[in-house]
Amino acid sequence: MTETAPAPTIWDALADRINPVLDRPRLQNGVVASRLSTSRGEEYFIVKNPATRTYVRLAPDEHYLLGLMDGNHQVKDLVLAYFSKYRRLAPRRVLHLVDELRRHRFLAEPPADVWEELSVRLRKRSWEGWLDALASAFTSREIAISGIDKTVATLYRAGGWVPFTRIGASLLVPLHSDYDSLSVGAG
Repeated sequence: MTETAPAPTIWDALADRINPVLDRPRLQNGVVASRLSTSRGEEYFIVKNPATRTYVRLAPDEHYLLGLMDGNHQVKDLVLAYFSKYRRLAPRRVLHLVDELRRHRFLAEPPADVWEELSVRLRKRSWEGWLDALASAFTSREIAISGIDKTVATLYRAGGWVPFTRIGASLLVPLHSDYDSLSVGAG
């Protein structure tokens, strides 16, 4: 009797989607590479993306991998190609190169900070996140409102000074520490 493999779950699909080894990097169109050498005669390449006006310096072995970044090869294929040519197994080097090219906008797929996006979404769903966003809006922007000094002074005298005392600050600390425990990656 032949056993059939279980149907892939959404978690399997997610694991494949975020696995960097299964990524298929593809260079953007128009990327230009120039071969240069140092004063000691060591060869290197400067790669330019005219569309984004970004540059990156690559070693010759890294430049070799650029030719394979056509969207057809997975990162694991790049690692094997690197091993085949240079007789060194260097998965970290290849992953770092792909990450660096993505961060500098040399790859067709734009860089995405998944953890930051998830953290932002989690903050938006909680009242602590809403309060933090509100406080951030007031502390990170300059707003010029004429005649507000008198109103703020009145509010401060009417009890607005309480959060600036030790007791007021200690009451606000538990709110902030609860918020930190919600952030992604917190232990």
